[in-house]
Formats: sequence, structure tokens, C-alpha cells
Amino acid sequence: MVNQALARNPLGGRLSDDDAAALLAAYGIELVRQRRVDALDEALAAGEAYGWNVVLKATDERVRGRPDLASVFRSLDGPDAMRRAWLDLTVLAGELGLETEKGLAAAAPVVQPMVPAGVPLRIATHEDIAFGPIVELGLAGIASDLLGDQAFRVPPLTTVDAAAMVRDLRAAPTLFGQHGAPGVDVARVEELLHRVSQLADELPQLSWLLLTPCIATRNGLSVLGARIEIAPTGDQRDPLARTL
Repeated sequence: MVNQALARNPLGGRLSDDDAAALLAAYGIELVRQRRVDALDEALAAGEAYGWNVVLKATDERVRGRPDLASVFRSLDGPDAMRRAWLDLTVLAGELGLETEKGLAAAAPVVQPMVPAGVPLRIATHEDIAFGPIVELGLAGIASDLLGDQAFRVPPLTTVDAAAMVRDLRAAPTLFGQHGAPGVDVARVEELLHRVSQLADELPQLSWLLLTPCIATRNGLSVLGARIEIAPTGDQRDPLARTL
């Protein structure tokens, strides 16, 4: 699958959403469905197709992951709610300076079915020239991006490695039900870390992978977004690359 993508784009780059979903599915990682929409009528059609109770959100890097911005509109239960959300998101995009003369497409909006509320996580991996792949775990948003609350390991992960990554986070009490938090299915988080680790370990061409947000709840884990970039490298790494 990766070699076919590189044959189409010899310099590598970002996989399409469909290719990214297919690659993740090969490792047992299922994405919650989403549909890119560039016009209100497309958003309305997507809501109808999903049976409503959907989310409209902007996925452009300048907007996503910003808790101070109302860029995610949840629990839209019909056409009127979608129209209001579309208008509000268009106003927000204009205030941020995004080019909206041709509509809301500049904010890369998508429609997606609702999932249960939980703790948003960010799982990533990137290929390091010295160590090979490095797997990263953190809470999505400011905790990871600005405060540096992240845990790192080099694949392949042992059971102890995955468990330690979760517990190394300063925000770990949020996952274990302390300080009034309901807690999450930590075993599912650790399982996802193992699957991402295996994917990264087996594919040197995987230069960067980002899963966010991964919504962890007491009863499961939902992966809502993914970005994968590949590069034209060999099928095997230098056997000395991770010698310490």
C-alpha cells in the first residue's frame, strides 16, 4: 500500500484521507467516519447520510486544537442546526483572516458522527535519523503543544513500555479517575499505542503519523482524525540505527 502511494508520488508527502484510513485499518486502527464538505449543501447531505447527531468542525491547522475558539459544533440534529453552525463557523473563519470569499473551504470543514464525550488524546510517531521511529503520547491541545506534557518511547513497545507511557503523563490522574474525573479505558489506550508502535516499526517510509483527537472514555476509544506522511526510503533500516 505504501509502495503504491510512493509510485504515484515518488517524493512522498501526505497520504489521502482514504489511503490513511486504509493503512490504519490494516493495523486494526479504525477511524470514525468523516466527510470533507466545502459548501453548506454538502454539509446538509452529510448530516442526512449519517442520520444526524453529527459534528461540524474546522480541520485547518490554524483553527483545530484551539480550545479558545468555537470551531467545533456538536450534536447537530437537523438542517436548521447545521445552517446555524455553518454560519457561525464562517464568521469565525473570517475573524481569523482565512480566505472565505469562496465559502468556508479555507477552514477545511468536515462533518462527522458524534462520539461519547471523554478525554482527548494525541498519539504520534515520527522517524528520527538516529533512533528510527519514536512514539509519542499526550493529551490533545495545550497540554501537549505548549506545556510539553508528553511521553516518548522507541518501538517495539513492551507491555511495560505502553503502561509506563500512560502513567508518565503529568495529566495521568485524568485518565485514572482521580480528582473527580470519571476515568477511561486505559487498556484500550495502551492497545492503540502498541498498534501505532508496530505500524511505525515495520514501515521505515512512515515519516510522520498523527492521531488526534483520540477520545478515550470509560468504555472505549474513538480515533477521530489522522494525518500520515510518507517518504521514499528503503524497506529496511540501518541495523545500527538504534544502537545505544
